[in-house]
Amino acid sequence: MPKKALPIKRKSLKQPVPTHSPVASAPSSVASALGGLADAANEQIEEMASTTAEVDKQGVDILFATDLHLNVNAPTNRLDDYGMAMVTKMVYVFQYATEHDIDLVIFGGDFGHRPGLPVRLVNPITAALVDYIRPTNQRPFGGQVILCVGSHDLHGHNVLTYPQGPLGTLELAGANPTPRVHIGADPTKPFAIALNRLRFRGGDIGVACVPEQQTESDMIESLNSLIHLQDKVQIVCLHHPICLNDHPMNHVHPDDVLTGPKQAVLCGHIHWPQGVYRSTRGSVFVMPGSMARREHTDRDRQPQMAHLHIGPKSGIELLRIPCASGSSVFTVPEMDTKTESVARRVEAAKINLATTTADSSREALQAAMTGEPDDVINAVLSAWDEAQG
Repeated sequence: MPKKALPIKRKSLKQPVPTHSPVASAPSSVASALGGLADAANEQIEEMASTTAEVDKQGVDILFATDLHLNVNAPTNRLDDYGMAMVTKMVYVFQYATEHDIDLVIFGGDFGHRPGLPVRLVNPITAALVDYIRPTNQRPFGGQVILCVGSHDLHGHNVLTYPQGPLGTLELAGANPTPRVHIGADPTKPFAIALNRLRFRGGDIGVACVPEQQTESDMIESLNSLIHLQDKVQIVCLHHPICLNDHPMNHVHPDDVLTGPKQAVLCGHIHWPQGVYRSTRGSVFVMPGSMARREHTDRDRQPQMAHLHIGPKSGIELLRIPCASGSSVFTVPEMDTKTESVARRVEAAKINLATTTADSSREALQAAMTGEPDDVINAVLSAWDEAQG
């Protein structure tokens, strides 16, 4: 019997929001942007949070995105200003969080493709983050951010080096007057699980972040240690190769991760979207895929983020992140396009099998291929039927 997947909802969002103007100078000016929040105001906000938790809001809203791979240099076959395209996407995430009163934004790792990035790329994102976390009259509680650490965020896989890159800048921006940006790694214990217990007006949330490990044995050890956290945290964020299907790199199936039935597991590192999956242990795995499209085979993929509500009426939505059409930002290398189309569609069929209900998905898949050659359609549907068993 094939493993059952959770039904998910997909919702189209409005067109891309223009990026913020860059912050005037280096990270110190970003930190000063938060300096206007008086201590008395923060004490009042905390008092409001403690007295209105049950009345003002039931539950906690979380937005999850991952693998931005921000970089100056464009990947092979991309025609646009890749760096600013990624800036626009990340600014959009924080603007969405601000406009929809999201309590917590979690990023799943690999914020940058390399640690050293120019301020022209980091500053607009930092400004959007500051707008999101800042308490205002309309949003008196502001927001909080957790940044899990991926291998591309570090020098030499050394977690102690994250402050030298953009994660350090974002952490500094959220440091005053009280920490609102939290790094998902413990610098005193490299590759150890980082725990955060955060308080929101709709309740408390425990979050465990597991950064990428240097070796497979370290990865297995860190994943096995999650068994001790099943009753302590509601959210686990992993930057690990978690895969529903075969993958060329060493990977782990969600059913083999020792999380519990009351936990949501937010997965970074694997770029292809795998949707939402309930493991045999009852955990809900959320795998929206990378925000970045770095390969020409990604050109038709729609970047996504996930909106989770944890409370009396819990739910998950996968939301589209606006982006340019693949044909406008990618060139296609010389190759057998028919063969590529078959391979790409077959992979999409496998992913859809894991993320949708079976009754209508075959028809929806066939409808989505309108205009494709008959041999492409037949190959994809045959792969679908074979996977269905």
